[in-house]
Amino acid sequence: MTEARNAAPMSLLPRVLAALVVLALLCGVPLGDAVARKKDQEEKKKTQHTVSEKMHKKLTGAQEQMELEQYDAARELLAGLAERAGKLNPYERALTFLFLGFLDASQNRYEEALGHFELSLAEDSLPEAQQLSTRFNVAQLYLATENYAEAERTLEVWFEEAESPNGLAFYLLAISRYQLEKYEEALAPAREAVASTERPKEPWLQLLVGLYLPLERYEESLPPLEQLVTLYPRGLYWIQLSALYSQLGKDEKALAALQLAYEQDLIEEDRELRHLARLYLNHGLPYRAALLLEKAIEEETVEADVESLEILASSWIVAREYVKAIEPLRLAADLDDGGDLYVRLGQVYLERESWKEAIAALGVGFEKGRLKDPGRANLLLGIALYHQNRHNLARKHFAAALAEDSSRTSAKSWLELLKRELQSG
Repeated sequence: MTEARNAAPMSLLPRVLAALVVLALLCGVPLGDAVARKKDQEEKKKTQHTVSEKMHKKLTGAQEQMELEQYDAARELLAGLAERAGKLNPYERALTFLFLGFLDASQNRYEEALGHFELSLAEDSLPEAQQLSTRFNVAQLYLATENYAEAERTLEVWFEEAESPNGLAFYLLAISRYQLEKYEEALAPAREAVASTERPKEPWLQLLVGLYLPLERYEESLPPLEQLVTLYPRGLYWIQLSALYSQLGKDEKALAALQLAYEQDLIEEDRELRHLARLYLNHGLPYRAALLLEKAIEEETVEADVESLEILASSWIVAREYVKAIEPLRLAADLDDGGDLYVRLGQVYLERESWKEAIAALGVGFEKGRLKDPGRANLLLGIALYHQNRHNLARKHFAAALAEDSSRTSAKSWLELLKRELQSG
């Protein structure tokens, strides 16, 4: 299952999470609400949700500067408030630190943002909804800074307080655990994230598949992987799906998956095209394999090396198109270090009764050496020589083939044939 596990990569990069964090921080909690909503329903629970008129003006001014991306001016205003934090009420201090956190995050200063958000939460004076959203932002920042243990802890606290967690929250908890290699614990929130919507986001599905595969829960990984190829069709997902089908013994589906991807021009990498050609060949479709590779080699999307040329030649041979097999097999034999492919080329010539060409190819095979089955090579050369009436030399090669287990029976038959012919002649 190595191919299914690695085809698709499932890594989720911190910089992607960082981009999500900035978006959430800037859009998730309207800054104006912190100042304007003086009579929030949370005032029934807290007694200090009030902001002085002077404080209101400074916070509003800082917000306006941030919206204009005048970050230095905004920081000067907020720094002044932070310096006199001891004279502010808890709610005003919480808002000051909150604004500083937003400012830091908007400038990608995540460590500073974390510190300010934590200070804001420590005041425990924000309205409940804002306290929750700030804690959620903190969790995202921990993810962006790759502090996965703190991200998990923060999210677990957040879940205890949140009434209706959305798919993103479940996803973030799952990915925190995934990064900590807590695969089993990450499964439940990952499944919740995917089940929360009819169209799960691509990273959510990636994560769920990426959790199932290391746990070797292949059957369970099929539905999210099938959703991936349906909602976000990419060649990588089709290849992974095909490998997964193969792992589960669903060979026909494995081939169909790759074929569909190929027909949609989603498979174009050298390795992917070779794999599809092999599948065609292994499933008794040699002609398709040959046409695919011939086109890919011609268009240079597959390199014309020993392996690809041998697969192409094998496809034509299995399809009984021996003439078409000769050129790619000759090219592969020239490139190969050993002589086995020349032996195979000699066999193709034998099939066509091209005895001289067979003798020449087999001779080169012996010259290159490193033959895996010298007995078979001697047998084939003996047959070609026999048909050229070079009986003495043929007998020599049949005798050599007689010494090998793989060719002993056939060699014996040919030697007996030669003996009868010589006696009758």
